[in-house]
Amino acid sequence: MKYNLDKCDYKILGLIQKDSSITNKELAKKIKLSPAATLSRLNKLKKTGVIEKFTAILDEKKLDYNIST
Repeated sequence: MKYNLDKCDYKILGLIQKDSSITNKELAKKIKLSPAATLSRLNKLKKTGVIEKFTAILDEKKLDYNIST
């Protein structure tokens, strides 16, 4: 199923793809919306499945071992 995403939704997606640890306040500032409106959009993207999950990318060299399964 396709979803009607607007320019603001795409900005949110781009920003969280670059840094999924960005705070809602920082995200709101970058897309020029209130934190409440930003959180509402983010929750909608999660609820509809556009955003499936957030993941961490680890630097194995800094961990000094291979963590792959």
